Amino acid sequence: MPSDSGETASARPSTTKRRVYVVAFTVFGILVSFILHAMLEVWYIDLLREDYPTFSFGWSWGTWYTIHHVGTVLLLLLGVLSGYVQGRYWWRVLYLEGRYPKVLRRFGP
Repeated sequence: MPSDSGETASARPSTTKRRVYVVAFTVFGILVSFILHAMLEVWYIDLLREDYPTFSFGWSWGTWYTIHHVGTVLLLLLGVLSGYVQGRYWWRVLYLEGRYPKVLRRFGP
């Protein structure tokens, strides 16, 4: 059914599609944060194993274990937040404003 502005109801993407899009971006943000966490942790644990007195700042393994848990939570929250924000941003850019790169315009709505 046409609206007052002359648009048809199918001209705008559905709310379900938007939710799935934002959730997918959020999951992507979590995955990226997980990969960054793994890379950072492997790199720094290798440094600690090579020369613990130099790179440990005088902290015990228990302290590093606590830092690991706090870092895990912070990176997870950062991944969720950045994925959600990016999902909303790119939804607006691609679906509401219709700004596609020239190469993708032939596939757009």
